[in-house]
Amino acid sequence: MVFLIEKYIAGDLIGHFISVDLVMTKMIAFFCVATEIKSINESYEDVTGKNMIKAIREFVTRAKEEAKDLTE
Repeated sequence: MVFLIEKYIAGDLIGHFISVDLVMTKMIAFFCVATEIKSINESYEDVTGKNMIKAIREFVTRAKEEAKDLTE
């Protein structure tokens, strides 16, 4: 529905201010994907007791620290 509104009604108006095509549609799609990822993570955590998003954050943080140590 957002795509149709943006494509045929609001697209020209938004296009004057933002140069990204279908920006409203992309924002809504991003919100839907983020909500689903959070939901999947919560269900996974309920079953296994492990929070995958937290584990990924810790992994990335450790990797950054190790990369920083290697460059020094």
